[in-house]
Amino acid sequence: MEYRLPGGKRCKKGDPGARKLKKRSAKWWALYLDANGDWKRKPLCGDKTAAQTMLNGLLTKEDHRRAGRIDGFDEALAKPVADVDGKPKRRKIGVATSNHHLAAMRGFTRWLVRDRRLSSDPLSHLSRLNPKADVRRERRPLEAEEFAALVEAARAGEPFRGLSGESRALLYIVAANTGLRAAELASLTAASFDLEAEPPTVTVEAAYSKHRRRDVLPLRADLAVLICPYLATLDSEAAGVAQNERSAQGDPEAESSDERNATGRLWPGTWIERSARMLRQDLEAARAKWLQDAPSDGERKRRQRSAWLCYVDEAGRIFDFHSLRHQFISNLARGRVHVKEAQQLVRHSTITLTMDCYTHLGIVDLTSALDALPALPTMSGPATEAAELRATGTDGPITKEPDWRAQGRAQKSGLSCPRLSPGDHQAEVEPASKTIKKPAGNAGFGGKESSSGAGTRTPDTRIMIPLL
Repeated sequence: MEYRLPGGKRCKKGDPGARKLKKRSAKWWALYLDANGDWKRKPLCGDKTAAQTMLNGLLTKEDHRRAGRIDGFDEALAKPVADVDGKPKRRKIGVATSNHHLAAMRGFTRWLVRDRRLSSDPLSHLSRLNPKADVRRERRPLEAEEFAALVEAARAGEPFRGLSGESRALLYIVAANTGLRAAELASLTAASFDLEAEPPTVTVEAAYSKHRRRDVLPLRADLAVLICPYLATLDSEAAGVAQNERSAQGDPEAESSDERNATGRLWPGTWIERSARMLRQDLEAARAKWLQDAPSDGERKRRQRSAWLCYVDEAGRIFDFHSLRHQFISNLARGRVHVKEAQQLVRHSTITLTMDCYTHLGIVDLTSALDALPALPTMSGPATEAAELRATGTDGPITKEPDWRAQGRAQKSGLSCPRLSPGDHQAEVEPASKTIKKPAGNAGFGGKESSSGAGTRTPDTRIMIPLL
């Protein structure tokens, strides 16, 4: 059915002069009642017999649905995996989030099987995906100089959503030295700090902690000294506002809301909703000042090419507010803190999460770790020990080691080379014509005295050649 104007042009139903025309459809259509009692209209096909068969199947399916005999997974299995163009649908959640959802659903289906509500687990064939293949956001820590420049830029910056520059500077310092998350930092009040204790502590209530338990964490002594004046300033300002409100109401003894909140939030406002944007603005301000302070144009161009104080570095890693937690854990690792102690300080469920996801070490840190290895074994031996003694001057002057091959060649050429030991430095090579006096009582080999001339003999080279 369609609508056309008197001239034959197609138009809408409400247009002036529109006429309704009936047109034979290329397909048969089904009009039936579903299981909920609603009328449904669906296209079938062009063949009347096939269309009737399809209609009968729809009616049978609705009857089974009314009787409760339809499997709830049929519709999910009937949905296409890909779009019409063949491209896979874009995943809106990360792989890690998908794995968490799968673990929760499989826990539910396993409970259904244990409680005999299902005969088998319909999700038992599903497996987790590899989260390393779909890293959506890789964070990085800042170097000490970069972090100091960030704090200075925040201190000199404009207020952001009710948070002054001085408050932001202290917020960054506390976050980088406690590892607290943004929501936990936003929940802190003056009563959360016990700076008189030994050691000083900060308490995160269970309602704001991620694992829903009350956490009491130690503070550095120098950090406690830095926080103490800020808490005193905060309390005095709140008390002054409360006194002004009581005077305006004409009841100096009445308790105002500001007085009740005299120990209110240290970092109030809506900054937590845009914490990444807040830190990014301070990063840009710190980098702009660093570029401006370049001593020369060449140095400024070199700094512009670097990723120092950039939100994203050359490797694609970012530095947002949660990266301050990464920085805290990385600094613990650089300080050779035991992994179990680091896990307790950051309140992670497993050491794997602490070391694999939150710890970032550079090549300098890895190289310095090699210094903790034991000393290399010495290549000790008789020749090496003798060489070391000669090198220290305790075993005579350093002389060249004898060359046994040269001695063999000398003997073949008519020279006699007596065997030299490493400590024999006075031996000399003698000519072969020089005679050697026989020792007394020497009968030679076989007991028969052998002579060549008056008490002299030529040395036998077969005997004089030392064993190699």
